[in-house]
Amino acid sequence: MKDLGSGVQVSSVVAETKAPWLAADTRYNYLVKYIPLWKDHIKYRLYFVTGLIVGVWSLFNFPLLALPAFFASTYYYQQFKLLDGRMFKSQRTIIWGH
Repeated sequence: MKDLGSGVQVSSVVAETKAPWLAADTRYNYLVKYIPLWKDHIKYRLYFVTGLIVGVWSLFNFPLLALPAFFASTYYYQQFKLLDGRMFKSQRTIIWGH
């Protein structure tokens, strides 16, 4: 413990750490785990673009259909960004075994 003067002390305790922190995995297991996420990523991007195109088109032709199309488009955009953050913006360290 460190004494910061004036009677304040600082200490830290690591509790409930899971071992090992970095799990080794084979390339095949890594791909098997992440291929469904990649497929969903592509699928959600396709649904987002399709919903946006249908929404813009129906805005001028069938205005009542535009609201559900834009709603679906924003929903799939959120799902797309969620998977984007899980797969590509993660700062995790990957250890591959043989």
